[in-house]
Amino acid sequence: MCKGTACIAEKRHVIDAVVTVNVTEHQALELPVCMLHGDTRTGAFPSDVKATVQYGENLQALAVALNTVGAVSIKRTHEILSGVFNIPIATGTVSSMVKRCADSLSETVGKIKDKMIGSALGHFDETGTRVDKKLWWVHGASNCEYTYLDISPKRGTAGMGQCGVLPEFKGIAMHDCWASYWNYPDIQHAVCCAHLLRELTGIDENHPDQKWASAFIDLLLEMKKAKEKAVEKGKDSLSYYHYHKFDKKYDELIEQAWKENPLTETTEKKRGRKKKEKSLPWQNALQITRPQSAFLSITSMSRLITTRRNEICG
Repeated sequence: MCKGTACIAEKRHVIDAVVTVNVTEHQALELPVCMLHGDTRTGAFPSDVKATVQYGENLQALAVALNTVGAVSIKRTHEILSGVFNIPIATGTVSSMVKRCADSLSETVGKIKDKMIGSALGHFDETGTRVDKKLWWVHGASNCEYTYLDISPKRGTAGMGQCGVLPEFKGIAMHDCWASYWNYPDIQHAVCCAHLLRELTGIDENHPDQKWASAFIDLLLEMKKAKEKAVEKGKDSLSYYHYHKFDKKYDELIEQAWKENPLTETTEKKRGRKKKEKSLPWQNALQITRPQSAFLSITSMSRLITTRRNEICG
């Protein structure tokens, strides 16, 4: 038999979740004859208890979160809740929960939209999603504080107009080179450098003879690094040396790109679709995305250059 004092040699933990369903019964008491008032007196239910059987706030929040944040369909949300909680919650009920939540947030969503319309700088993008098995488009407008999302069956100008931010926007719009953005000529535009880097990489990989593309990648990353160092030091602008250096190199590479990819001169009309230039749109994008509007802008919005559609599309 072992003798001595035992001590804890090791600890192990098991974390688990226990799913329980709480059913709270509310009863309304009735006094047939009130000794004080002489009539029938009936108690009142809490103001939020309006049906004989209804679902509580926690279950409603879970259903809405699964369907919206989790992107789980109404049918699958019904199946998950019925299987986990053993509650036969109908698909129509789940749909109603989501709609009530949306209605309660309509005022807040409207305020976010107004904030984005009045923002000095906005980031705009669009992405596809499925609605009733059809392709729709989510249009996004965001800054460091707010994100406004709306949905439309249209991707281009019609969808952007339906969502309502860009038509009233007066600030600087940061976006990719999707042509529809340039249909708003009265606002300032700045091309997203993440997209530029992606396209430059594509040009470099698919057209290795285009030496300017890899050089431009190096330049943009060098500019980004210079800006980040300045931000760390609490500066709101770069030195004249850096501006002059990047300006000069930027223009040299643009000139090299145009020399390697001159515009094709057409003397007569030919049938069929016009041959697409392999890098022309991105040459134009780089030409108007000056160093100030790329990575160098820190707090001075005035350094972002206004661009027009004809400046980027030739």
